[in-house]
Amino acid sequence: MKNVFIVVVVIMILSGCSSNKNQDPFSELYDVAGDLQELGSPAVVVEAQAPRRDILRDKLEGLGQASLSSQLEAKVSKLQKGFIDEATDLDGSEVNETFMQVWKSISNNVLRGSSIFNKPMIIKEGDHYSGAAIMYLNPKIFNQSFNDSMHGHKEYTRWRSSEAFKELEKEEQKFDDYKAKNEGKW
Repeated sequence: MKNVFIVVVVIMILSGCSSNKNQDPFSELYDVAGDLQELGSPAVVVEAQAPRRDILRDKLEGLGQASLSSQLEAKVSKLQKGFIDEATDLDGSEVNETFMQVWKSISNNVLRGSSIFNKPMIIKEGDHYSGAAIMYLNPKIFNQSFNDSMHGHKEYTRWRSSEAFKELEKEEQKFDDYKAKNEGKW
């Protein structure tokens, strides 16, 4: 009976140890990216492998920018919908054209301003490196670029007084508060 008890205890200990080995080493990054998204910041976690650290970092940035592009498109689309719902007297086709031009401008310019949140997590695995990083776009950069792109259009004044504009400003403040609260955590 004593031997059975010892075997059960050893199995429990070994299974507990092995479950920690199978845990995703990058899971914390996914939690942080989720927090950033809730604050209104486009953010994605990207994972990659490469033979050298510098190549890995470049690869992570490239993958991140591509992933951020679709999130930015969704964000601009959401802003457009909110603006159209609020400004019902404007011509929908003109607003669509304006937002399309704004989206193109942002995707061409702002994605280059996206960056890795804090620093990538890199693990050496044999003869190569595996890594993950959070790529994000600071809401201040997005807002500034969005407003600059809207500035030349006749809808600009209405945009500045819209609820969607005010929501962007709130997101910017929430992001600043989050960064200040978590400074040095990552």
